[in-house]
Amino acid sequence: MVHQNWRVLLLVDNAPLHCHSPSNYPNIRIKSLAPNLTTWIQLMDAGVIWCFKAHYWNEFTQLALQRDNEGVDKIYHIDQLAGMRLASSAWKTVTPATIANCWRHTRLAPLEAPDTNTQALKEEEAANRRADALRSKAETHPRMMELEFQQMMAALTISHPTERELTEEEIAGKVLLSFKN
Repeated sequence: MVHQNWRVLLLVDNAPLHCHSPSNYPNIRIKSLAPNLTTWIQLMDAGVIWCFKAHYWNEFTQLALQRDNEGVDKIYHIDQLAGMRLASSAWKTVTPATIANCWRHTRLAPLEAPDTNTQALKEEEAANRRADALRSKAETHPRMMELEFQQMMAALTISHPTERELTEEEIAGKVLLSFKN
């Protein structure tokens, strides 16, 4: 990154273990967030991890289907290298538009970006169609209906919020504030 003249800003929580030696990495600037702020704006919790997991499970399901068609006995058992390859492939499927959309949910990026937001929505809809098609295909394979597979597929259907839900006190405070203004 230094040779390519990249400049990197790394936002971290205020944990004391986050130390940085600028002389070792002159192209990286680390900024600590204010205390208790990370629970509000954690990007990875804002949908990036969920998106990655969904792509991983889709890839894993495709591999299990392929292994089932090939007559492999333990279709779900893969070695570490295969798992790493699935993870790499799944991460490559997480698009910049999806990550940008997650940034907007944290309020660290501007909310107004209709082109990216529309693109992220289209990509999410396409990913959902692929997941539904894959789920339908898996249902035709008897071995894919085992409990182990059902638990993996259930993980795909869990809806994860992209923003923290407000408490009743916070909602009441916002309502009162709106009356004062």
